[in-house]
Formats: sequence, structure tokens, C-alpha cells
Amino acid sequence: MRDSLAATALVGVALTVALTSCTTPDTSPVPTTAEPPWACDGVPRTSVELLMGGPIAVDQGGGWEGSTMVCTIHGARGGGSSMTVTWDSTRGRSGGDEIAAAVGGLEGAEEVISPAPGSGFVKEREDGAVAWWVCESTMVIVRPGLVDVDGRNLVDDTRNLLVSILPWACDGEPVPSADTSP
Repeated sequence: MRDSLAATALVGVALTVALTSCTTPDTSPVPTTAEPPWACDGVPRTSVELLMGGPIAVDQGGGWEGSTMVCTIHGARGGGSSMTVTWDSTRGRSGGDEIAAAVGGLEGAEEVISPAPGSGFVKEREDGAVAWWVCESTMVIVRPGLVDVDGRNLVDDTRNLLVSILPWACDGEPVPSADTSP
């Protein structure tokens, strides 16, 4: 009887440990439309957490109203996973069409389809993925690195996140402000 109780207790402990330490990331697609809350100005937190496989830490430099905004995101799952979302002015550089042609000419680049003005591409990289969109005098880049979440397609997630932020990046809609509440 004592051995039976010990075995039952051991199974109960093992089951509890297994259930609490082994959570599966959400594998639903990153949406192509953005909704609050916002990790950085105009960058949807829920979408980024889906892409990164869990909670994130965020640092924003600059803002959409200036010439450059960089949203740096670190994943809490470890492994050095991180991502940047960059908005940058193309003023003073090659024209938007020339930049888009150069990016689209990269080996393995796939066209991103969106009703937003401009053009974009997504590409798998050795350490992650990158998606670009160029419109008039603006370039938007989404670049996750060292992100490996079971059941997720990093290229699709990167493309969808890019498309979700195009309304304010290229279509003139107001940029939602980052949600800084705890």
C-alpha cells in the first residue's frame, strides 16, 4: 500500500511538472491587420508575441514623425531571439523605385502583396527573415533573427506583420502610440 501511495504521488508530481513546464506556443497566423495593444508606435504587440513565441521586451528609438524609428524587440524564450521594425526615410538616397528594384532583385526574395502604395518583398535569411516595403519616400523593414518557434512559419509571419503596419507607414493613417502600461 505504501509503495502504491508513493508511486501515485510520484506520478502526480511528474504530471504537474510536465504540464507547467511544457507550454506550446500559439501557432495561429500573425494577422495582416493590426490591433492594440502596441509594443512600439504602430507595432502590434500581440502579433509580435505570436511571431516570437511568447512574451517580449521592447525598446523604441525615434518615432514615425521623424526620419527614423527603430523598434527593437527581444524574445523571453531565450536563444538570443530578437527583431527590429524600422521605419526610415528614403530622402537623400536612391529613389523608392530604385530601392524596391534592388531589394526585389535579391536571390530568393518573394513579392509581398498589399493594397498599400509601393512595393515590398520578403526573404528568408540564414538567421531569420526580412521583409521590406518601399513607398514614396518611406522604407519599412521587419527583421526577426534567431527566432525558431515550433509550428510557425517565420517568413509568413514576417510578411504578415509588415502588411499590418502599412496603413500608417504608407497610407497616411495616424500612427497608434505605444502602450506603455504594465
